[in-house]
Amino acid sequence: MSDRAPLCVKSYDRPLSNVPSTVGVPLRFRFYVLVAPCQSFCMRKRAGLLTGGASICASLAIIAFVVSKLISSSIEPTYDGHPLSHWVTRLSETTYLPNSENEKATNAINHIGVAALPFLLKWIVEKDTPRWKPKLARLLDRIPFAVTHQFSKQLAKTTDPKLGFATYGAFKVLGKRAAPALDDLCEIINDPNNTYSTTLHAVWNLRCLGTNALPALLSVATNRQKKTRLAALTEIGTMSDLGNATEPTVIAITSCMRRDRTNADYQLVAIRVLGELKAAPQIFVPALASCLQSTDAGVRARSAETLGRLGSQAGSAIPALTNVLTDPDPNVQTSAILALRKIAPLTFTDVVSRAGNSPVFSR
Repeated sequence: MSDRAPLCVKSYDRPLSNVPSTVGVPLRFRFYVLVAPCQSFCMRKRAGLLTGGASICASLAIIAFVVSKLISSSIEPTYDGHPLSHWVTRLSETTYLPNSENEKATNAINHIGVAALPFLLKWIVEKDTPRWKPKLARLLDRIPFAVTHQFSKQLAKTTDPKLGFATYGAFKVLGKRAAPALDDLCEIINDPNNTYSTTLHAVWNLRCLGTNALPALLSVATNRQKKTRLAALTEIGTMSDLGNATEPTVIAITSCMRRDRTNADYQLVAIRVLGELKAAPQIFVPALASCLQSTDAGVRARSAETLGRLGSQAGSAIPALTNVLTDPDPNVQTSAILALRKIAPLTFTDVVSRAGNSPVFSR
């Protein structure tokens, strides 16, 4: 065998810094000395390719996971071949539809149950469609896979603005079963970035949860900074049985009435709510009697009407009602007369006899 070095080494015009010198090395070892750096380079290259491939696979797996989550969170539950949004919309239109359609929509909401809550909460919040959604939908539509086409349709779908209003019917059907949505509804109400209609829909839906929602509604109703405080106060008035929370609720409302004496709108709603609750009269009858001295004639008249509906329970307000019999506003006078007639007919007769021929008593 010749002692010359391999021809591949002599083919280089200049020495390679990465190739070790073979001077003084026996011929049988020169092959390994020269090939070793090449093998090391190939191994590094292969390791780099493997690492890169692993990174790409991991990225694809993450993307697939995110896409699958988005798809699963965007696909509405269905009943009888129709998505949830269809039944929610139909339920809000039952005023103009036959009773059979109302029953069918109600059965659909009951069947879907609490699985409808994430979608109902999403539809309450009015938000503009992000710009990236239609772009991503068009991109996914070009990919030849059924799952990407399905996801593309979900992204391209725009939310009907009427759904926010229609969610009330669904929450009403679910009732106390919708209790898991309590915290989310409170967050929607307390978010200053939400529109008035969004927070209003949340307040309406909160009422459907029953007395569990009373603390949240009362917090809104007694907060001057909340634009939906009147709506929250009105919803409290629709609660028929507050149980042990009745007295604290009446105390909170009457305290707020004293604090907002100059707010006639709040006074009117609060008086009506107290009359609807008809609870703890020993607390709110004095508050209504003090409202008879309001500078707003509407508040005075509403207070007298509400006291009259309480009947004998409003006996302590007779002196205050007697004082407004000479009120300059004829509507207030009439309301006071009618109230006295319901509370204490004998007192009313005595007042009339003393009033003589005043026009207001001849009605």
